Amino acid sequence: MNALAAVNDAALNSDPCWRRFGRRLSTRFGRSRVFLHGLVTLIFSVSGSAAFAQGGYTTEKQPKYGLTFLRARDYEAIPVEPTEEWVILYYAEKEAFRESDRKRFRPELRFVWIDHNPKGNSESTPLPIEKSGDESGGKKGEGKAAPKPVTDFPGYAERYLDQWSLGQATPLKKRGGNQIFDYYLDFKSSRSPIEGWARSFSDKDRTIAVFGFCAEEDYYDCVKIWEKMLGKVKFSPIDEGEDKAIRRFYERRKYSNPEFRINVRSNLVKGWEAEDTDNFIVVYSTKDEPLIRIIKRELESIRKEYIKLFPPARAFDDVSVVRVCKDEAEYLKYGGSLGSAGYWHAAAEELVFYDKENEDGEAGTGKADTRIVLYHEAFHQYIYFAVGKLAPHSWFNEGTGDYFSGALIKGGKVKKIDVNPWRIDYIKYAIEGYRGLRTIPFSEILKMEQADFYNRSIVGVAYSQAWSMIYFLRTSKEATKHPTWSGILDTYFDTLKDVFAEQMEPFLKSGEEPTPKVMEAIRKTSRDAAVDKAFSDVNLRDLEVAWREYTLSLKSPK
Repeated sequence: MNALAAVNDAALNSDPCWRRFGRRLSTRFGRSRVFLHGLVTLIFSVSGSAAFAQGGYTTEKQPKYGLTFLRARDYEAIPVEPTEEWVILYYAEKEAFRESDRKRFRPELRFVWIDHNPKGNSESTPLPIEKSGDESGGKKGEGKAAPKPVTDFPGYAERYLDQWSLGQATPLKKRGGNQIFDYYLDFKSSRSPIEGWARSFSDKDRTIAVFGFCAEEDYYDCVKIWEKMLGKVKFSPIDEGEDKAIRRFYERRKYSNPEFRINVRSNLVKGWEAEDTDNFIVVYSTKDEPLIRIIKRELESIRKEYIKLFPPARAFDDVSVVRVCKDEAEYLKYGGSLGSAGYWHAAAEELVFYDKENEDGEAGTGKADTRIVLYHEAFHQYIYFAVGKLAPHSWFNEGTGDYFSGALIKGGKVKKIDVNPWRIDYIKYAIEGYRGLRTIPFSEILKMEQADFYNRSIVGVAYSQAWSMIYFLRTSKEATKHPTWSGILDTYFDTLKDVFAEQMEPFLKSGEEPTPKVMEAIRKTSRDAAVDKAFSDVNLRDLEVAWREYTLSLKSPK
C-alpha cells in the first residue's frame, strides 16, 4: 500500500499471516507520460514533518521534466509506480534512525503533470484498471459515462482525493506568468488526525500544484518547509538528452525488448541504479552489491527451472522489472503492504521486495528471507507471461511460488528444492488443530479465487496449505508414483493454457480487446476448467489423507 492510500483509508492494512508474501493493494495513482508542452502539476503529499529541514536544502534539477526546485536534504527520492497516470516525481522524508524520533506519518512529496489540453489527457477515457494481486481487475466505474478530463488541480483533487475536501482557493501574487493559489485540505472523516495543504501554479498550458498531508500536530511546521521548497520553483524547456544517452546504451547491446528497458532506465530516480540480464532488468537502491550480483545470477538460474516444469504457451520476450528497495521503509513507501515481504504487480510487470539485513545467516532470516521472496515472486512473473497474462488459481500460484522458495542454487543450477522454512511449522499446527487452527478442505481451496484465498481469517493457513499441497505432489513418492496424482499439476497447467488460448482466439482474430468483465469471465472459466480436468479422476478424501501424513513427516530446515 502506498502512503497516500494508507492516509485515505486512515489506517495501514496488514495481513494476519506471519511473514506472509505481500499482495498489491490498489492505489489511487497511475503514471502519465505526458511530458511535452503540457501542464505540470507538482504535488507534494506529506504525512508529517519537522519545523525546519534539519539537513538544510539542496537544489534539485529534473531536466526531463523542466523542473528546478529546492529539496530538503531530509527527503529522498522514491520511485513512481510504472502504472502511475499523473505523478511523475515522488519524495519522502528519510526514516529517522531511532524509532522514538519517527513521526506518525512519514512526510511525502509528489509531483503531478496535468495537461490543460484534453487531447492526450488519459482521463478523457474511462478510468484505469484497478490493481489487485496478480491480475488487473475490472475498471472502476465500468458501465458509467466517461469522466470529465482533468485539466486543473481542483479537478484532480475531486477525482483522486475524493476523501478530502478542498478548501476555497486563496490567491497569491502572480509570478513568472503563473497564477498561484493556496488551499487547505480537510480529511472528510472526523476520526482522522490528518491535515493537508496545497499550492497550485497555473499558466495557459499548465498548472503546478503542491499538496501535503501531515499529522495535525505537525501541520504548521510542515507548511513552513513546503513553502520554502516551493519558493523558487523554476520551469524550463524539457531536456531529452538523458533519454538519448540511454537509447545509445542499448543500441550497443543486444538485450531483448530494448524499448521496455529504455523506459525503465529513463524513469530511474536519484539513488537508484539498474542492471540488465537476459530476461530481467534489476533496479535497486540497496548498496549491497554482492546481493545484486546474486540476484542477477540466480534469477536466470531459477527461470530455467520454471521453463522446465512449465513450458510457456508461446515464445515471449517480455522483460520483467525486479525492484530491490534498500529497506522496509522504502518498500512500504513504494507500495508494499505492512507485514509483507514482497509482491508481483502484473499491471506494472514488476517484482518488488526489499533487502533484509543479515540476522544469523539461517534459513528464514535476514538475507535468506530476501532470496526466499525472490524465488517466490519471480515465479509469479514467469507464470503470468507463460500462460498468456493469466494467473492460475491461488493454491497453484502461491503454492508453487512457495515451492520454489526452497530452491538451493549452486553453479548456476537448481540443485535441490527444500522445505519452505516459512510454511512448514504453520501448516503442521493447522493439521494438528493447534490453538484452533484448521486446514481448508481440498474441495474448497482448489477453486478459491484470489479474494477468498486472501480472506484475513484464513490467509495464513491458505498460504501454508497451498505450499504443502504443491510440495506433496512434487516430492512425495506416493504422489509422484501414483497413476493419477502424478499428473495433476501438469494437467492443470496444460489445460489452463489450452482453454485460455481457445477463449482468447476470437479476440485475437478480430483485433478487439475484451472488456474487463469479459476478460475476468474468461480467466475464471480457464481456471475452473483446469481444476475440473486435473482432479476429474481423483478421490479428494484419499489425496487429503496422504497429504496430511506426508506433511506431518517433514522436518523444518536447520
